[in-house]
Amino acid sequence: MTGLCGRGQAASSFSDEPKDLVTAKITTISGQPALQLADERHSTSAYVTISARPEFLHLDVSGQEHVDFTGYGQPVTLTPPPADETVTPAQPEALAGQAAG
Repeated sequence: MTGLCGRGQAASSFSDEPKDLVTAKITTISGQPALQLADERHSTSAYVTISARPEFLHLDVSGQEHVDFTGYGQPVTLTPPPADETVTPAQPEALAGQAAG
């Protein structure tokens, strides 16, 4: 999900000043204990895990748009693509040189 919406982008859906965030309630999201963080008007809320390293579980914007983050705490397996589907660092540099020249 961070490729589509990083933590900074998720946080930017709140007001410009982080000091406006308030804790609203403790609840459960997808079986995980969660702390609701909201802007002062409660129009935007983030639900994060209650842990030393909080993770997003759910984002809610004005009750109209929301995002659920699933697979919390599950290991991620990354498999590199085949060599014919990758780009070496030299390839973009060569293309840039061709375009400039």
